[in-house]
Amino acid sequence: MKCYTWHRAEVTRGIAVDSDGILILGGEMRGYEKVRCFPKKPAEIDNGFIYEAHPIKKRTTSKKDYLMLARPTEIDARVLVRINTRWIQNHRTEAGSWKSVRGTPETLMVGYGYLGMSFRNLGWCDGLVTMLPGDVIKITPAGGRKTAYYALFYDEDGVQSMSYKDYFAITDLESYTKL
Repeated sequence: MKCYTWHRAEVTRGIAVDSDGILILGGEMRGYEKVRCFPKKPAEIDNGFIYEAHPIKKRTTSKKDYLMLARPTEIDARVLVRINTRWIQNHRTEAGSWKSVRGTPETLMVGYGYLGMSFRNLGWCDGLVTMLPGDVIKITPAGGRKTAYYALFYDEDGVQSMSYKDYFAITDLESYTKL
């Protein structure tokens, strides 16, 4: 699968990992999730980015899921997208999130970021999602009403993002009014 990152309304090619090949989803202190490279066939890292990977989801005996990124062995129509909703940090705003609008995108793993030290105020979500052509996701960046909603979609031109209102004005005005 080709890999992309959505952050602050922009889609970029690749998913950034640290020097050890670990992707940390969410905040630094609590609520985060680590995604490692599969040890037997690790995803290739090029200048700190993974551009193609196959996600492998496992469950431990304690019933906790974990995810690893392996080198892809076959061509896949799906893409792997990291969605990071961190934007405006303010205690009086909505937490960042996303939801499926069309198709069947699958959320594989989500880490969370919190505002302040109390961990009561969820600030943003940061996760990995697989998408097929035709899938559309509505993204609410952290900040709620202070930020616009965005559509993340996968079509014949690739993975793209634009204002939610603009996307549905162009594609299907009836669907926009129902959501």
